[in-house]
Amino acid sequence: MIDTFKLVGKRVEPNPDPIYSPIFHQMVGPLLVSTVFLGSAPRRGDGPPLPFETMILDDGESLHEARTATWEQAERAHAEAVAIATARVNGADRGYPDSPPISCKHGRS
Repeated sequence: MIDTFKLVGKRVEPNPDPIYSPIFHQMVGPLLVSTVFLGSAPRRGDGPPLPFETMILDDGESLHEARTATWEQAERAHAEAVAIATARVNGADRGYPDSPPISCKHGRS
């Protein structure tokens, strides 16, 4: 089942017609960190729908993805993606033990 939503302020509300909204976009060197409200989201198991998506894009190729349920989670996912992108641009993810991985996450925190 796919749920559809609209964003009212920072609240997600059911809506028969999904409404896509860009939330945050930030360039980190050549990488784009983008967080959007998709307006629709399939449910994953018993968890809530995840209508926010944060991605790190390199010339259109996805390097990182995180899906979240709330505005606050989307803000945290965006900040984490900016940190990951910054580390990648600065070379911190090239084999160092503390480097953040480029990954795909579907969060509920």
